[in-house]
Amino acid sequence: MLSRTAASLYWLGRYVERADFVARLIEATLRLDVLSPRSAGEDAWRTALAVSETADAFTAGGHTLSREEVAHFLLADSTHPGSILRCLAMARDNARAVRTALSREAWQAINGAWLIFDHRMSRLDTTVTLGVVDSVKAETRGFEGAVHRMLRNQTTWFIRLGQAVER
Repeated sequence: MLSRTAASLYWLGRYVERADFVARLIEATLRLDVLSPRSAGEDAWRTALAVSETADAFTAGGHTLSREEVAHFLLADSTHPGSILRCLAMARDNARAVRTALSREAWQAINGAWLIFDHRMSRLDTTVTLGVVDSVKAETRGFEGAVHRMLRNQTTWFIRLGQAVER
């Protein structure tokens, strides 16, 4: 296997795992802040930024600490390399580079996750955000399932290595 292919598979695994983590973080924070009887407010979102280690980047971007700003920053900010949108775009680019090494199901899961952002980003209220997050989680789990159904070869091991390092 070429080192370029191995690197693309490794980063594909990392980006998919990171997108899944951030999606779960956004969902948990939204449920804690908006859907719980006692709202957690700014503290919940400050904690989400701290957990994802993006507080400095958020502040440097000139954003104000609010549910809408932090959710958009973590979900769909095209300038932030740790946003779900950018992670899925990078995962798709890496998957496209090694398309022949992936199963059809793995490619469809990555492409489907990336396509989620084409239609739903006009407004980010709580319902839309939870819908996008649920879709991202479903597609990333679909990718993981497709990887587990692939032959146990170098392709699978490099993807899993990326996922394990990201965890």
